[in-house]
Amino acid sequence: MYKKFSLLILLQVVFNVSGQEKWRFINILDYHKSEGLSIQDDEIRQQRIEEQKKGFVEMYKTNEGELITIPVDIVGGHWHRSKFVKKLTSVPKFANYTTSQVVSEVCKRSYKGLSQLVYEFGYKNLLIAVGDYELGDNPWRNKNGVVKYIKKFREGFADVFTLDDKGKSRFTKNIGNALPRPIGTKYEHTSNAYQNKNLLFVTLDMFRFDSKDKIIGSQGVITRDISGKHFNWLESVLKKAQNIQSIKHIVVQSHLPIIYPVRKYASSGMMVDDRESEKILNLFRKYNVDLYLAGEVHMNTVTKDSKSNLIQFVARGNDLSNLTTIDVENEKLSLTTYHKNGDILGNLTIDKKENNTHIKGDGLLKPINPKGIQIHWGFDQIIPKKKYKSSVTGTFPEQSKHNPLLKGMSKSQVLINDGDFMKVFVLILLKVQSYKCLF
Repeated sequence: MYKKFSLLILLQVVFNVSGQEKWRFINILDYHKSEGLSIQDDEIRQQRIEEQKKGFVEMYKTNEGELITIPVDIVGGHWHRSKFVKKLTSVPKFANYTTSQVVSEVCKRSYKGLSQLVYEFGYKNLLIAVGDYELGDNPWRNKNGVVKYIKKFREGFADVFTLDDKGKSRFTKNIGNALPRPIGTKYEHTSNAYQNKNLLFVTLDMFRFDSKDKIIGSQGVITRDISGKHFNWLESVLKKAQNIQSIKHIVVQSHLPIIYPVRKYASSGMMVDDRESEKILNLFRKYNVDLYLAGEVHMNTVTKDSKSNLIQFVARGNDLSNLTTIDVENEKLSLTTYHKNGDILGNLTIDKKENNTHIKGDGLLKPINPKGIQIHWGFDQIIPKKKYKSSVTGTFPEQSKHNPLLKGMSKSQVLINDGDFMKVFVLILLKVQSYKCLF
């Protein structure tokens, strides 16, 4: 009896109390380099695949993991534009291609290149959400021609990432009796639900499109929302998950942040539609979603929802500049974000071992207070350059043309504030009788 009891204790320790071994997945964002794999020359294309392979080899070698989540953007997506079409059709074998065929061909070549990189090195699955670039890039208005090809962009994405070689969905297993995808909607091959061990992944296409003739938001014929049958499907999945004992965590991924503010760099900064964000958030709150993964803004921001234990993690990507490992146990999710040079940028734990969920983060994964001050200046302490960690490099663009607060200023330049009061940290040249400097 004692030996049996000891064996049971040992098994519980090894398999995380209830038979579930600790496991890991990887989250990367805004890869942006897959388009480079669409090159028409097959020999050069293979060379590019080999070049990009190094990053994925190193990622798997260092971090392993079972699967990868990518809340996109992975390409540039301007394939409907005349300049791009002319370039592709200048190649003899594509000379007679229509714009629609060009979009399909580039989808196939770029997306299959990325898929090859992911699966070749041990990852068992790739869960990827549609981004704005995968739909031709915002805004979606008739004057820029993208509207005619939205359906084709979606089909090209689905053909590689969610359909098998026979054109059948690879998401076939119900969540309880809820369908694994919103069949009968425009999103049936771009939104899906998938259970891996003790975690439910829900991937959402958050780009609502009613028809090419219907303006539904500030971005044109596409707005940032989930509604109608698509919304009903999402609720059915989340609701059924509450009664499935093997599901210990729920992670939702989509391209667009839903809780703001968030840090932003070199991005249009799209969010879920203001009028609809609370509706979707209420659904996440009601059905105990633990983690919402998003991208779009090219910076890392962690936010805890004010009305629940939901954590929104908006991550940085771009050529694997950042990646995040998520370790999954029955009662805990542990996130660590790395810079491509190996530095740890931050840690976050979502600990559900007790009745009250405990959330703790540090570095860039320390949750911000959405209602608090978001910019903190230091004036009396110099930060050594070696200790200054940021996933952003390069210079900030001139803002005076776009920011109404800087209207009338001929030029503006923002410099890094190292915390040394004796340095000029902002220099603004004012368009007045004489120039003035602010120190």
